[in-house]
Amino acid sequence: MTQNIDNLHQEAGSKRVIAVHGNAERFVCTKFTCNTLVDADYVRKYPEVVPKCPQCQSILKPDVVLFGEPIQNHRQARDTILSADVLVVIGSSLTVYPLAGFIGEYCASRKTFIIINKGPTALDHLSTVKLETNHTGDALEKIYNHL
Repeated sequence: MTQNIDNLHQEAGSKRVIAVHGNAERFVCTKFTCNTLVDADYVRKYPEVVPKCPQCQSILKPDVVLFGEPIQNHRQARDTILSADVLVVIGSSLTVYPLAGFIGEYCASRKTFIIINKGPTALDHLSTVKLETNHTGDALEKIYNHL
């Protein structure tokens, strides 16, 4: 699960990514009944400044959650977090809701919750293990080698 919109998890080879804030490499039609998705190449090649939907000619917007909009895949994100045996959060302040709320729900079940982060988070007090590091990749490599 990621709040990032840059598609880097997918490019790195992650197979099951739940992008709750969308993906900046896709654009969606703003017409409520259309829902056409196009990739960023379509928009980059579009001959006008404001790209239009190839189906209905309405305006396209990045397929990302803008301020005040609900997250994408809400139920899937919540269900995935709550069903985890171990939850590891990496590089997050844990202040963005509703995801921080899902983590709070998860912790109420007394399951293992690990935070790997540079600096404090809003949910440090709920963690089973908190690893402070400037290089999360190094910490993950040590954990992987240990397993």
